[in-house]
Amino acid sequence: MFIGPGDLITIDGNYYHDVSGRAPKIGADGVTVTAQAGNNLFSNMQGHAFDIYGSTTALLEGNVFESVDSPVASYTGPIYNVPDSSSASACSSTLGRACEVNTVTGSGGWPSLTNTAALTTLNGYTSKMYVVTPLPASSVKSKVTGNAGVGHI
Repeated sequence: MFIGPGDLITIDGNYYHDVSGRAPKIGADGVTVTAQAGNNLFSNMQGHAFDIYGSTTALLEGNVFESVDSPVASYTGPIYNVPDSSSASACSSTLGRACEVNTVTGSGGWPSLTNTAALTTLNGYTSKMYVVTPLPASSVKSKVTGNAGVGHI
């Protein structure tokens, strides 16, 4: 669970597997949070992955979902989740780079969430090096499994 009034959160390079939901849960009612989640691997999840509160601004890019019942559970706030190559290219005008498309296989639906307010908010942090430039989703699985878990710290 990621909750911190006014926090800027980067969720990068994690391996979420064999869990039942809320992985990760971002925000809380009335709590303003800004988050970027990229380069994460979600695998074999019953239930849902992202649980994002309405007061959270989020950019979800370059993530891989394999056998996840519901990749995103709630999404009422300003969220940009890069559902296709057109939305990836649209990032360039705001962030100065293309975003990375998420990959969803054997999983529930991936909604098209392209609220550009999320990009505008995150653009304020790119010069401060708080925003990670993600890998292409095709490289995420090998990178994450090769660096996550016991013996890789």
